[in-house]
Amino acid sequence: MNGEPIRRGGTDRAPSTASFAARLAALAPAAAVPSPCVDICRLDPAGAVCVGCRRTLAEIAGWGAMTDAERRAVWHELPGREPER
Repeated sequence: MNGEPIRRGGTDRAPSTASFAARLAALAPAAAVPSPCVDICRLDPAGAVCVGCRRTLAEIAGWGAMTDAERRAVWHELPGREPER
C-alpha cells in the first residue's frame, strides 16, 4: 500500500489518505469491488465514520447490497474523509 503497511488484527494504526488513494487507483475497472475494511472497526469520537475504513455505519451495513457502481462511489469518497481523533 504505497510503502505503508496496514497491520490487521485490531491495531490502532489507521491507514493514511494516501493509502486510500493508492488502493482506489489499484481497483481494476471490470473487477468486483472489494471492501475497504482494514480490520480496525471503531467509530471516530463523533460517531461519523469508522477509523479504519472511513465508511459511515450506513455504508458498512449496506455494503453487501450495493452494486459495484455504488461501491466505487463510496471508494471515491474515502480519501477525502478524515476521521476525528
